[in-house]
Amino acid sequence: MNVYIGNFPGEATIYELENFLGGVKIHSVIKNSCEHDIEQPNSHSFVIYTEDDSTRNSLIKRFNGQKFHGRIVEAREHIPC
Repeated sequence: MNVYIGNFPGEATIYELENFLGGVKIHSVIKNSCEHDIEQPNSHSFVIYTEDDSTRNSLIKRFNGQKFHGRIVEAREHIPC
């Protein structure tokens, strides 16, 4: 029940990202990822852990397709590698 949110520009600051997410808690986790964006290699993405399907679906609906610094944000169910 996790949400992948990505395609944020690499130069975005944590403060800008937190402001865009509007109160959604993000935590810094560094790990290897199987997800690669060949067209936008300099980008940030997050996995937000949710407690239930309703919260997950709400976050996806809220963020998918929104614009951030000229990029279209992708929000979808996170599928682990």
